Amino acid sequence: MAIYSFGFSNCFSFEESTDVSFVLDKRTGANETFFVSSLTEERLSKVLAVVGANGSGKTNLIKPLSYILWFITDSFFGGVEASRHFVRPHMFSESPVLEFKLDFEADGVRYRYLMLRSAEKVYFESLSKKTSRLWSKVFTRKWDTDLGAYEITRKGFGSAQMPLREVDPNVSLISLAAQYKSKAAVSICAALRRRSSNVNSFGREIIDGGDIFEVSSFYHSNETEREAMVKFLREQDFGVEDIDIEAYDRTQDDGTVSKHYLPWVIHKRGDAEFRLPLIYESSGTQAAYYLMSKIIPLLAQGGIMICDELEGDLHPLMIEPILDLFINPRTNPLNAQIIFTTHSIEVLNFLQKNQVMLVEKSDSASEAWKLSEMDGVRSDDNFYAKYMSGAYGAIPRV
Repeated sequence: MAIYSFGFSNCFSFEESTDVSFVLDKRTGANETFFVSSLTEERLSKVLAVVGANGSGKTNLIKPLSYILWFITDSFFGGVEASRHFVRPHMFSESPVLEFKLDFEADGVRYRYLMLRSAEKVYFESLSKKTSRLWSKVFTRKWDTDLGAYEITRKGFGSAQMPLREVDPNVSLISLAAQYKSKAAVSICAALRRRSSNVNSFGREIIDGGDIFEVSSFYHSNETEREAMVKFLREQDFGVEDIDIEAYDRTQDDGTVSKHYLPWVIHKRGDAEFRLPLIYESSGTQAAYYLMSKIIPLLAQGGIMICDELEGDLHPLMIEPILDLFINPRTNPLNAQIIFTTHSIEVLNFLQKNQVMLVEKSDSASEAWKLSEMDGVRSDDNFYAKYMSGAYGAIPRV
């Protein structure tokens, strides 16, 4: 799976059409921060940083990607998740219609997805795939106001048993078709579910004790991943010798017994050993413990990570070793990608100008652009120094 680009308009604080691309210029020098698509031979970045002032719209830039991936794959199930994944037009927009675009690769096929919708319903949805040098339509779904129903055309997509006329106005046709074993829909959903995101329509999800215990269950069942997490924490000077996951039974009020998992951090001084529950450790140690439970599986299967405030509760110098997990082919053999927001501007010291998105808000509307799209920005510039001087904009006016 690979993301080429995504786009949106009239969404949250973004009023105008906005495109975010992982595709790099062919003039980009050879390095390990990108991989070459076997389908198109385009250079796709493994990392994309989003930088800007507080309140500029950095989180709103990555919300649409998290939303559209959820909508395509899991909107059929709705439920509690649907209450966390919703969209709103720009506060001053007179139009209720939002636009979303996604250009991606799944199971060796290049797809383009387009959707127009309001907060209440989908008005238009289409999927195209690349065949040779041309694009062919897989399906089109359009709301007919006069008929009060959807007009749907498709080519080899879905089964005859699909209840097309009764499709819910808040469900993707791809998510529906996957339940009826459409080969294309199943492969697309399987690919796009290879994702990790800490952002929903409300913003960044804050980890708590429940999250720590939940990922401890994952580590208890996956020893290889637990060892990789401990290795990372040990190498990054967290003062951790090991982390042991203890399983125990807890009796509920109704008499039922459930399994719970408690992580113990092992510290050593000489021959002496001390065990401390992880919940008593620093918020930074807990954050790294949790973050690695999302990154390590993604690196093993490929996919996309959407992360708001990557350095949250961590020292700014931690960003580089985290990104190196994605950049290094040994730790990321399947070319997983990450897009993240950050206030740690030091990231400009080790990324290229076409791997940095700048976000700024003016007159209550956000706009975003790549550093490489600005006139006069050279590849050998000191991006950090120039950004801090205000030369690129997207910086707080204090």
